[in-house]
Amino acid sequence: ETFDLEEAEKYFKEADLAVGNLEVTFGGSEFGAYSGYPAFNTPDSLADAIKSSGLNFLLTSNNHSYDTRLAGLKRTARVLKEKNIEFIGSREDETKSLYTVKDVNGIKIGMANYSYESNPQNALAGRKYINGNIIAEEANSLLATFNYQNIDAFYSEAETVIANMKKVLLFLSLLATVPAFGASVIATVNGTPITDTDVTTRTTLMAKQGKSATDNRRVALQNIIDDQIKLAYAANFNVNPDDKTVDDELKKMGLTDLSASEHEMARTAMRAEIAWQIIIARTILPTVDATQEDINAEKQNLAREHGLPIEMTIIRLTDVPTDIVGKLTKPESCEGAMKMAEYFGGVPQKFTAMQYELSEDIRAQITSLPELTWSPGADGIVLLVCSSRKTDEYKNLDDIIKQNTMFKQAMFMADQQLKQLRRKAVIVINDSRYKL
Repeated sequence: ETFDLEEAEKYFKEADLAVGNLEVTFGGSEFGAYSGYPAFNTPDSLADAIKSSGLNFLLTSNNHSYDTRLAGLKRTARVLKEKNIEFIGSREDETKSLYTVKDVNGIKIGMANYSYESNPQNALAGRKYINGNIIAEEANSLLATFNYQNIDAFYSEAETVIANMKKVLLFLSLLATVPAFGASVIATVNGTPITDTDVTTRTTLMAKQGKSATDNRRVALQNIIDDQIKLAYAANFNVNPDDKTVDDELKKMGLTDLSASEHEMARTAMRAEIAWQIIIARTILPTVDATQEDINAEKQNLAREHGLPIEMTIIRLTDVPTDIVGKLTKPESCEGAMKMAEYFGGVPQKFTAMQYELSEDIRAQITSLPELTWSPGADGIVLLVCSSRKTDEYKNLDDIIKQNTMFKQAMFMADQQLKQLRRKAVIVINDSRYKL
């Protein structure tokens, strides 16, 4: 039996806020065929259907959040983020908060989402279980859960979350009441004044770019100061990006509905950034000389984080006991590895895929793994790379990686240069709330 989301669209789209419980995962094809109960692995097309239906917020912590393990938990968060669907309850990494505050027609709503843990009788101390399945320790901070056996700890955490949401609510309320007149000069940079209104404009602009922090106004002030410092330094090299270049780059950012002051602030920030990149290219990048060790490290990081256009044939074993992991020795061939796994009672899965198609946790295990070598057990999974080859897509990627390595080193040196320029600049902070 199927259900057509179109039947519910009119109800979702009439609501100011339509919230749904996502009780499936987007584990991806690398986990095998898409599946339903009891372990849901759902095609990404469901996310598109959800978005078009009018559901505008999802809850992602429930008893099926870990159906496709750690990689599926992370990938689900990544798919929703890529589809621009807001959600709470799980996250791909710790940079995202496990609570949020929504402004719905002027009404501010704090939202958090938790699921219950379900520990079996033989549960390991200190480990979390969902549907009786142990979850990787890395997932402890990525999925909001509570345990009925330690309910007091959950209540304490919930009180902290609620208190933090109230702080955000208070900050938003104060931000909304900042007057647009009588702006005071809160700082000067080499004699150039920065007003409270400037900081408010930059804070609003940051919010429209999806950047937020508990100390947004302090960060906004620092950004304005850095813009002034970069432009002043660039002027020494007669670097001043023209208006057309600045406006063209702004269009690429897709910022819309900007007020006149926000647009001018955005243009100044973009002009400063372009000027700074030109200075880096002229004065810093030519001095950088990346070693082969640096390049190899960058290549491994790229392989772990995103994957390379390398075709890999891999053997995967799941639910491998620790004592069996220690008995797996280096095989002479891929077929030998298959027979070895079967000898120890395993059901080896052999597959071929592009490295960039693999899940993040698989890439992490195989990136520096020599061929025909078993990986250490991780969450009961053992991998072996039979073979790998660069595809036609690879082309001149090694040269690009070398350039990227040099660019990162140049950016680090540029950051140090900016710190020195800050020390040399005459910066006066008139408001103690903005001390940097």
